[in-house]
Amino acid sequence: MAEGEEPMVEQPHLTNSLKGRFATLKHFAAWVALGLLMLLVLSWYGTYRVSQAAWQADQSKPKRSEIASAASGPAAKPAQKPAATPKTAPPASTSKVLIVSDVTFRRDPSSSSDAIRDLKKGEQLTLVGQLGPWYKVTDGSDVTGWVSASESFTKVIK
Repeated sequence: MAEGEEPMVEQPHLTNSLKGRFATLKHFAAWVALGLLMLLVLSWYGTYRVSQAAWQADQSKPKRSEIASAASGPAAKPAQKPAATPKTAPPASTSKVLIVSDVTFRRDPSSSSDAIRDLKKGEQLTLVGQLGPWYKVTDGSDVTGWVSASESFTKVIK
């Protein structure tokens, strides 16, 4: 040591100060991480809530079948268009439709239309007309509706 120089003494307040700053930095990083995690959770929850609201809104809308059945209800019958002209219509008085396999008797020519009743194998109906893959028929109680024209379910007989 040279004359006039002071011996090097460790200064505890500097060491403690650095330790304190490092500890503060760790706390800061932990708070930032916690904040980011909260943002992530809130973002997910917001997306979840929006999707739930959309799902609930979709569930409250009437389905196409409900709209169709409401439109075909008693109040709407006078406003309905006349029945479409059948593409191929054998004379109604001579043609019958034989049910070869259980099938649904429907209000309209659509598999999503309301069912009037189930028809059993062996039943015969009077053929009124045909629209695409559907026969327009009348049963013994004079109820008119539609059945599938598929050979799996029906067969036209004279």
